[in-house]
Amino acid sequence: MSNPIETQTDILSKIVSYLYDSAPPIFEEAICVFNYSSENGGSWSVESQLTYISSGKEVEGFLSDEHCQVPSLVARLRAVMVAHTGGGWTSFTLSLKNGAGANVKFKYP
Repeated sequence: MSNPIETQTDILSKIVSYLYDSAPPIFEEAICVFNYSSENGGSWSVESQLTYISSGKEVEGFLSDEHCQVPSLVARLRAVMVAHTGGGWTSFTLSLKNGAGANVKFKYP
């Protein structure tokens, strides 16, 4: 994929699939905040916080990521976006309503 927008969309779609896999079968909304941090030596880390709403109640959860793919996807998304726009976000919130499209908001320093 050479188009950076298509690459970003593909990565976000993969991350969305982890949200669907992590939420219960019946939920109204799932929201996950991803925090990205990096060090001068090139190391980086990703933290995530998943919340979903089920039967009108907000419940904290964990991403189902047995093979630890999500942190690499988040880091790749950031690298693609920095290369494309030059902007380096520090976190983003990904939300989705069950059966509907996802919404993403990036936080820049």
